[in-house]
Amino acid sequence: MLKSIASIGANNAAVSVLGLARNILIARLISVEDFGIASTFAITLFLLEMSTDLGLNKLMLQDAEGREPSFQATLQAVQFLRGLVTGLILFAAAGPIASLFEVPHLVWAYQLFAIVPVLRGALNFDIYRFQKDYRFSRFIAVDLGSQLVAVASAVAFGLILGDFRAMLYSILLQQVAYLGLSQVVAERRYAWAWDRQILGRVQSFGWPLMINGLLIFCIFHGDRVILGSLESLEDLGWFSAALAVTMTPAQVTATTLQSILLPRLSATSAGSEKGREMAEGVLRLSLVAAAGFVVGYAAFGPLLIAVLYGIKYEVALGFIGWLGLMHGLRLARTGTSIVAISRARTRNPMQANIVRALFVPVVWFVVQSGGGIEGLVLVGILGELAASLASLYLLNRVFLVRVSALLPSLGLMVLVLSSVVAVNLLAPSSREHLFNFGFLHVLMLVLTGVLIWKTPEVRDLLSYLRTSKGKGR
Repeated sequence: MLKSIASIGANNAAVSVLGLARNILIARLISVEDFGIASTFAITLFLLEMSTDLGLNKLMLQDAEGREPSFQATLQAVQFLRGLVTGLILFAAAGPIASLFEVPHLVWAYQLFAIVPVLRGALNFDIYRFQKDYRFSRFIAVDLGSQLVAVASAVAFGLILGDFRAMLYSILLQQVAYLGLSQVVAERRYAWAWDRQILGRVQSFGWPLMINGLLIFCIFHGDRVILGSLESLEDLGWFSAALAVTMTPAQVTATTLQSILLPRLSATSAGSEKGREMAEGVLRLSLVAAAGFVVGYAAFGPLLIAVLYGIKYEVALGFIGWLGLMHGLRLARTGTSIVAISRARTRNPMQANIVRALFVPVVWFVVQSGGGIEGLVLVGILGELAASLASLYLLNRVFLVRVSALLPSLGLMVLVLSSVVAVNLLAPSSREHLFNFGFLHVLMLVLTGVLIWKTPEVRDLLSYLRTSKGKGR
């Protein structure tokens, strides 16, 4: 089982990296403004997926009847209706979406993009049924195979067309490949059914996920919608490029931490001293991961932007450290989410997301008032900080952790974050100086080293991973 979990984790990381690679390749082959237009397709896709997500694949894994043919067929019917309705809505809304981003001549592109949810609606759910028995190879083949098609087609279309259509057609081909591969690897013939009892379970299971999906969209992509509608598409282009470089590694790190730590913590009792100590250790580990993340982007982020995207995205050099700080604060919240979920306190992550989402209207007000992208990023950082503090407060209130036991690590984390802010403010990078390394950088690295040294759970985790690797063999 450990080997299966490791394989799916590696697949998730590979798919994320390939998705980032596609964006980087397209960004280098087309203009910054065209990349801004291309980003609107990705934003639209995220909105459609998150706002209509009923968690059907999760329900299939969670429900005891998930292996039954009638159950699978009913979910496939619901999925197809979801995709068809979403596609029709997108087709009808193509005009307003194009007007929102001030590209009225591209209505046809958003209408063509309406095919995407319809294609996703026709997936064969056998790829999810296999996972109930820890048979991940076919799902990995579909997931990874379609992403490889996306990367290859992005390069081809980027070279041939040289504009936003490279992203549009790449996404379309990826969805065609995903649909086709899901049917090829399936054991059961694709079919529909309509069981009212199962539909009731879909409704009760899915509506909270739809609400949380909207919150997540607002958090991750609300800023870009505001930026694309109020500022220029060129600004949206370079901002999306910088955002992808910070957000993707943060998500991969968070997923990896959850895969490793959640099973271990769930095996302990919430009321026991051992369980509480382990929960506090998880929080300290998340602080270490977040510290390494923000320091890494403050020190090497500008160099990363220049190497990956090229000098035409140089305006992003002054923002990458701040975006690293924003996503690092969100990464720090991974620990509180792991602890809450392990103790069946699933409202905690949702409540933290609500706190973060409340800052999205503030972003709109700041940008509308002339605060620009600087104001947008500042409000985002404050929102992530508020959400992290709220999540920790809620855990402390129900006695799952003791904040007093975390004070040394929290104090060191404050010093690390302060040094990162000082580096971003006083030693910004530029086109001529991509890597400024001075006293503040040394201080930043030393403080991070002290935090790691003062966190014994780091050594415990490394020991656990070595032991698990040995057992896997």
